Amino acid sequence: MTNEALYKIIQMVLENKSEIVRLADYLDPAELGRGILAIPEELVNAGLRPYIMGLSPMISDYKLKLSDGSIALFAEADVPKVGAVKLNYLFTVNELAFGNSGRRLIASFSEQAEAAGTMGKMALSALKLKGPLLETAAQLAKAKVNLGDAIYVSGNSLAVDIDSLPVAHKIPKELNLQYIGSDNGQLKLRYWLD
Repeated sequence: MTNEALYKIIQMVLENKSEIVRLADYLDPAELGRGILAIPEELVNAGLRPYIMGLSPMISDYKLKLSDGSIALFAEADVPKVGAVKLNYLFTVNELAFGNSGRRLIASFSEQAEAAGTMGKMALSALKLKGPLLETAAQLAKAKVNLGDAIYVSGNSLAVDIDSLPVAHKIPKELNLQYIGSDNGQLKLRYWLD
């Protein structure tokens, strides 16, 4: 790692120090010392809740569960012309490339959605004819948050081009991540710096 890269990392840490300190309470220092970033469910469910809830006014609640090598997401949303919808997703990480060659995430998923009332169920069925609801949500997010082509959903596949996300410039290019797994309430990533 060059001095310039180290300076950028220090600058990023200092610019975000209050948020980093707040979120660091959720991390295990022993794991970090072994080069493993163990992200507990509580970090996503509680620590990042204000940020995640702010992503869309349609989200009314969510919960993440990490077990058996999968990422389960349970969410409730208020969908226009449908009403209240309960969503269940099960994600499996197929690839996480995070380093000098680029940064991307590819996962497969299954989706279950349930609406309340007869009209809501009919409207949800019509909406699902266009494809997975996650695909529709990704298209709405692209328009509202200016995500461009950062998120792509087709069939039961999800691809995220992390380099195309608006916050990508804040992530040090020297940071490398390797997906280990998601079990026992933790998402584990190996990390190192080039």
